[in-house]
Amino acid sequence: FIDMMRFELEYTYRESGLDSLAPAGGGAGTTVADDLSANVFMANALVDIPTGTMVTPYVGGGLGVADMELNIPTLGVNDNDTVFAYQVMLGLGYTPASIPRTTFSLGYRYFGTSDPEFAGTGGQVEHQFDSHIVEAGARFAF
Repeated sequence: FIDMMRFELEYTYRESGLDSLAPAGGGAGTTVADDLSANVFMANALVDIPTGTMVTPYVGGGLGVADMELNIPTLGVNDNDTVFAYQVMLGLGYTPASIPRTTFSLGYRYFGTSDPEFAGTGGQVEHQFDSHIVEAGARFAF
């Protein structure tokens, strides 16, 4: 089983645009034009499922932290929060016979965090942060 596993350390910078904020209980929202940014550090484990062909499906998951920053001057919010982050991954790898130590991949990742909370002069702002990612890549074995 260990022979089928891959491990990776990952750093990503993510940014999400905000158009409006709504009160927790519902009601009219406040229009904003700002960004939520995150520096994300993850440790991932992936399992390649051998098929005996040039195509290899994979599944995986990751755990880490996200240092999130929200800056909304109109609401007096300029704060950071470090929260738990997680992701699940699946995809397909293709290893051509002509270059056997190279794998091209196409995959999907679902990324999420626990809800960050940001303090401001207008009160507490809580945000849900998750994303769906389609990725293409290449791996080279040495």
